Amino acid sequence: MAPKRSALIVATSEYSDPKLEDLPGPREDARELARVLGDPAICDFEVETAIDPGVQELRVTLERFFRGSGTSDHLLLLHFSGHGLKDDSGRLYFAASDTQFDHLFSTAINDQWLHELIDHARSQRIVLVLDCCFGGAFGRRRGRRAATKEAIGIEERFEGKGRVIVSASTGMQYAYEGDSRHGISVPSVFTKAVVEGLETGSADRDGDGRISIDELYNHVVEQVRTNRPEQMPTKSGYVEGDIVIGRSRRRRPAAATPKPRLPREIRAAIQGSLIARLGAIVALEHRVTAGEGDVEGALGALRGLQDDDSRQVASAASAALRRLGQIEARPPGEDPPGTAGQDAEVTQQPARQTSPEAPQPTDVPWFMGAREVARVTHTGPIVTLAFSPDGSKLASGAKEPTVQILDTSTGVPIRQVKHGWLTHIRKVAFSPDSQVLATASDDHEVRICDLRLDDAPRLPHKNVNSLVFSPDGARLATAGADKTAQLWDLASGGQVSTFQHDFGVQAVAFSPDGQLLATGASKMARIWDIASGREISKAGWEAMFDWACSQVSFSPNGRVVASGGQNSGVRLWDPISGVVHHVLEHEGLMAFVSGLAFTPNGRLLGTASDNGTARIWDVTSGQQVAVLQHGGPVNGIAMSPDGACVATASNDTTARVWEIPSGRQIAQMPHDGPVRAIAYSPTGSLVATGGDDKSVRLWIVRP
Repeated sequence: MAPKRSALIVATSEYSDPKLEDLPGPREDARELARVLGDPAICDFEVETAIDPGVQELRVTLERFFRGSGTSDHLLLLHFSGHGLKDDSGRLYFAASDTQFDHLFSTAINDQWLHELIDHARSQRIVLVLDCCFGGAFGRRRGRRAATKEAIGIEERFEGKGRVIVSASTGMQYAYEGDSRHGISVPSVFTKAVVEGLETGSADRDGDGRISIDELYNHVVEQVRTNRPEQMPTKSGYVEGDIVIGRSRRRRPAAATPKPRLPREIRAAIQGSLIARLGAIVALEHRVTAGEGDVEGALGALRGLQDDDSRQVASAASAALRRLGQIEARPPGEDPPGTAGQDAEVTQQPARQTSPEAPQPTDVPWFMGAREVARVTHTGPIVTLAFSPDGSKLASGAKEPTVQILDTSTGVPIRQVKHGWLTHIRKVAFSPDSQVLATASDDHEVRICDLRLDDAPRLPHKNVNSLVFSPDGARLATAGADKTAQLWDLASGGQVSTFQHDFGVQAVAFSPDGQLLATGASKMARIWDIASGREISKAGWEAMFDWACSQVSFSPNGRVVASGGQNSGVRLWDPISGVVHHVLEHEGLMAFVSGLAFTPNGRLLGTASDNGTARIWDVTSGQQVAVLQHGGPVNGIAMSPDGACVATASNDTTARVWEIPSGRQIAQMPHDGPVRAIAYSPTGSLVATGGDDKSVRLWIVRP
C-alpha cells in the first residue's frame, strides 16, 4: 500500500486590519496549486485548502493537519501564501485574515508554535513551501527597502530531520507608511513556477518520470531567476533519500540499451574556468580509477582536454592519462571514444580569451591528494583569508598594509585595498551578497570596499580583532581592543550600538537570524539583544590570561553557542539561558583554542588547538568523535560546505584535509613555513591556505 500524501494550502488575500494590505495573488495561487497537487495523474495528494482563515480557525486546521499523520512515511506538504511579519524581537509570524498588526502574539501564527507542532507530528516526511512577504520592526534600519531571507531565519526556525523548506526568499519587500509597516507582495512567479513545473513535467530534469523536491526546486530557481533576477528561492532541511512530489506526463521512453552519461557537474566544469577544468580532470581520473559510470566517456573527455588552450590544463590531462596507462595521444580530427552524439558537448569547448598567466608553474604535481592551482605572494606573513559567498573571489590579508582580492576562476589578483603606511591587516570579511569587502588593520580603521565602486569608506575602531556582516548584509559588527564591540549601519556609515566589556574584545558573531550578537573577551562570552542593546546571557570561566575567550560561534540553527580560548576548553551553551551544556577539553595546561567550525547541519563541531591537534565533537552528547594530529600547533580550521571534510592549518608547515567523522587524512598541502590561515570555498571545490612564507595558495583536493 502506497504511503499517504496530504497537502494543506493556506492562502490569505484579505485582511481586516488596514495596516495589512490585501494581496490579490494568494487566492488564485491556491486554486491552481490545489488543482495540480490533487490531480491523480500528477501528484495525487489529498488536498485541503484554507482560504482567508481567521487565526483560531488556522490554528485548529494546522494542528489537525500535522497531528493527523498516522505513520512516519505519510508525506505532508504545507503551502503558505500571505503576509509574513516580524515583531520587535524578531519573531516570525504568519498572518491570518483577522491578524492585528499591533497584536501579533495573540492574533497571528507564531513560528515557534508551528515549529513545535511539526516536532510532534508522526510523519518524518514534511515539506514546507513558504511564498510570503514580510514586514516587521526595523528599529534603526527604517528606510531600507531591500532585505534578504536571512533576516527572517526561515531555515533556522524550521530545520529538522525529515523536513524540507522551500521559500520564495528575496521576492519579499518592505514598505513604510509613517509608523505602520506593510509587507507588499510582488507577483508570485514563485508559485507559478511550482505549478508549471509539476503540470507540464518540465521539472523532471532526469526524465525518469518522477519529480523530486530537489528537481522541483531547481526548476523553480531557474524560472524565478529568469523572470525576476533579484529574487533567489532557497531550500534547506534534511531528508534521507528522495521526496517525490509528482509524476511527469512527459516521461522519456527508456532506451533499449541506455548509454551512460558523465554527470552534469563534470560536463559543466569541463566548459568552465581554468580551475574548474583542473577540478574536472581530478574527477574524471577518479571515475576511471574507480570504474564509475561511463569510463570510456571519462577517458574521451580527458583526451579532449589534452587540446585545451591552457598549457596547465592540457599537461594535467596528459599526466592523468599517463597515470591511467592511456598514454597514446588522440589522432587529429578523430572523435574521442564515448563522446559522439549526446555526449559530444563534453569535449567541444567554446573559444576562450587567454587570461593573464596565473602566478604559478604550468604543471604542478599532485602532492599527497592535493594539487596547487594558483599562488600569489604578499610582502608579509599571511594572517587572514576569506572566500566570497558566491565563491568567485578570495581576499587575503597579511602583516602588510594591503589586502589582495583574487579571482578564483583564473588565480589572478584583480584588486587591492590599501590601509595606512606601516600597518598590518588583521581581518577580512565579505558581505552575504559578495559585493562588499570589509577589512580591518591596526591603523584604527575599518575599510568598507564596495567592489562595484572605487571608494572605500572608513569606520573608526581601535585595533579591530574580528569583524562580521549581519546575515542580511545591512550591518557590520566589529570587535576591538578598546573593550567594545560596535555595530555599524552600512547604508549611512553610522555607529548603531556599542557593547561594553571589561577587557579588549577578541571575537564577535551574529546569530543566524541576525537578532543576537555574541562577543568574546577576557574570561567572558556574552550574548546581546541587538534591537535593545541589552545583555541576555553570559558564560565565564577562570583562566590565566586576559585573552581567555578568543572564539565565539553560533550553531547553524542558532540554539547553541560555542566559545573558547586560552586554557579554557570550549563551552557549548544556550544563548538565551546561559546554561553550559558541555565543556570540551583539549589536553595541555596552556592549550589555546585557535578555531571553531560547525558542520552545516550543526551536529558536529571542529576545534583547533595549539597542542598540535584538531578535534571533532558530537554537539548533542559532548563526546569526542575524532582526533586530527599535526606535528605542531594548529592555527585554523575550516569545514567543507557539505560537512564531509574538514581542513586544518598548522605550524608544522602543512595544511591537511580530513574525512569526518572517521578522521582519515585525505590530503596534505605543504608550505615553506608555518601555515596560519585556511578557508574552504563555498562550492567545496577549492581550499585556500596562507602562511609565514608570505604566499596564498589555492588547492584542488583529490576526491
